[in-house]
Amino acid sequence: MYIVKEAKQVGILYHFTEPRKLRSIFQRNGLVSNLNDYISFTRNFNLQKISDFHDNTVRLVFDGDKLSNKYKIEPFLDRDNNINRHIGEFEERILWRKSKVLQCLFALIQVDILDKKGYEVDEPESYIKNIPISFVKSFKPYKK
Repeated sequence: MYIVKEAKQVGILYHFTEPRKLRSIFQRNGLVSNLNDYISFTRNFNLQKISDFHDNTVRLVFDGDKLSNKYKIEPFLDRDNNINRHIGEFEERILWRKSKVLQCLFALIQVDILDKKGYEVDEPESYIKNIPISFVKSFKPYKK
């Protein structure tokens, strides 16, 4: 007798945020949306460059396969939204109640922070445990 374990193959997903939100993400052990009933992810490794989210200079890299084992991940395309005009099918969503924490750090692989002049991260080592953090000049695709 063989046991076959199947899982959705999602691959790498990224979530972009502002530097000031990084500490609270780790203190809550997850992501939260105060605006929508979903949490957005993307397959676009450099979304910050082509979108209106220029303040989102922190990129969280997730193992989408692990996320999909616990949460339902749905592709999303809003043709009326100017932002999605740029990212198209790259947006992925986990439908999630507004203001509720999505416990997702179990799937976090690394944190990348754009190294800009005048940018400050308040001692990330004090709240990020066992997660690699990199200060980068530009975002590149994640490689194992």
